[in-house]
Amino acid sequence: MKDNFAQYFDKPEFRAILARYEDMLLGDSTSYFEAIELTDIAEYYAMQGDSEQAEEALDLALRLHPDNIDALIFKSRSRLINGHLAEARHILDSI
Repeated sequence: MKDNFAQYFDKPEFRAILARYEDMLLGDSTSYFEAIELTDIAEYYAMQGDSEQAEEALDLALRLHPDNIDALIFKSRSRLINGHLAEARHILDSI
């Protein structure tokens, strides 16, 4: 599965989304992102070992799309991996 993600993250389509996101973070532009785009960005950063950037992308996803199931599941999984069991359970219960 990791290889499938790696292949996706190398595609020009994802690279364009990532570049647009990183430009936005630098203040060079403002952009709207779909929840799946931000969840993919969060997954990319998580796979790179950058949990802080992953959390930032995920937080933006949930600010823009607070009821998105995929983003909520990712957030719950992230909280679980980081040892925040009560938060993970609370997020799952909200779904």
